[in-house]
Amino acid sequence: MRICICISTVKGYSPKTVPTLYTSLLRSGIEPADILVVEGGHKHKKLLPWQPGHSLGIETNHNSFDLTALIEIAENYIESDAWFLMHDTCRVGSDFKKLLYSKILPKIK
Repeated sequence: MRICICISTVKGYSPKTVPTLYTSLLRSGIEPADILVVEGGHKHKKLLPWQPGHSLGIETNHNSFDLTALIEIAENYIESDAWFLMHDTCRVGSDFKKLLYSKILPKIK
């Protein structure tokens, strides 16, 4: 089973917050292709270029705070076995992926 990470952010703060969280996710072993960054606060919706092995990004025309990413997942039918929602002001430790898969995954099977 695959757990993907979705990150809710907003245009005005993402340049400061997303790099810290994104880097910490990679260092914990999360694959770039398992990360979705959704940035609210734009005038139009735009799917950012995606290539295999790279993260997916969406710029969206709403700002629904912590729920921005989940709204885009639902509206765009973006599939994963499971989603783990994160706010852009977080960062994770080196054991995050191991803990996520050992503690959370058994509860959702």
